[in-house]
Amino acid sequence: MVDIHNGYEFRTPIVGESHYTEILRQCYDDPNAYRKGQAVFIDVQLFKDNNNPYDNQAVAVISAYGKVGHLSRKNARKYRKDYDQDLLSVRAKIVTRTGELFGVWVDLEYDDDTPAQTPKAKTTTKSTTKKSSSSLSPKSKSHKKGLLARLLGL
Repeated sequence: MVDIHNGYEFRTPIVGESHYTEILRQCYDDPNAYRKGQAVFIDVQLFKDNNNPYDNQAVAVISAYGKVGHLSRKNARKYRKDYDQDLLSVRAKIVTRTGELFGVWVDLEYDDDTPAQTPKAKTTTKSTTKKSSSSLSPKSKSHKKGLLARLLGL
């Protein structure tokens, strides 16, 4: 299995995490997970979910405890264009303040507003295109946030 790491910026949010709260709680409470502040960092697998009844191009995010969400529709298509493998390993960042609502990001260089690039282009050439505020890391206050991230005040 290929292991992908893109600078540990965690700029790619996952969607649907509210459906997997119990699994996210198990991931968050895992004694082997790396912790920093209110964030927990774990390894997850990205799986091309071809049999998804809602989207046959979906990419599921799977932890050791089970599914924790999916890449957004746009990011799933970018990912499928960039990577041929059915299963790849990446790091995920899980944040909660209440233990009931979770925000999750994976270590890919995608957000819904950036064009797809091949992985080699990301590592060997520097883009001269000015990045929009929505392509900043989740730490930035100007980053386009999902509902759970806004509710958590992230």
